[in-house]
Amino acid sequence: MKKMLLSLCLGSFVFTGFYISYDLSYEGEIGAYDYSYSEDADSGSLGIGYESAPQNNMLYGGSFDIIGAEYGSSSWEIFNTYGKYLFAISPTMTGWGSIGYNIPLGDLDEFDGGISYGLGLNMNNGIGVGLLFNNLTNDDYGYDIDLTIQRLQLTYNF
Repeated sequence: MKKMLLSLCLGSFVFTGFYISYDLSYEGEIGAYDYSYSEDADSGSLGIGYESAPQNNMLYGGSFDIIGAEYGSSSWEIFNTYGKYLFAISPTMTGWGSIGYNIPLGDLDEFDGGISYGLGLNMNNGIGVGLLFNNLTNDDYGYDIDLTIQRLQLTYNF
């Protein structure tokens, strides 16, 4: 037990800026013309990310889904780069808002990347929650298909 606690403490210094996230909820909404369809994923994705040290309440980061969300037999993965603005809510809690660009991977690679945005809260103990939106488009079929992915994430920051 002592070795495990020591490893966690040392790991948190070595991996400062890294985080891991899991999607508690993952929903995709597809729209074309006047048609819209929404469906929940069978499972959320597991992601890793890195964020720079904050400067003037701003930081920059990137995240990658190492295990994609599953829709039937397909796996949806996203690489995201973003800027994040931080604001204090209380001495132990920080709010944030982010905007960035996402690149679809895996079975989503037929879609074009798009804007991502989100809001969330982080506590000083490293645990956080965020609501993220990833927007993708596909016009390969002669008409535009828009895909919006809504993700409710639980994160742990090292």
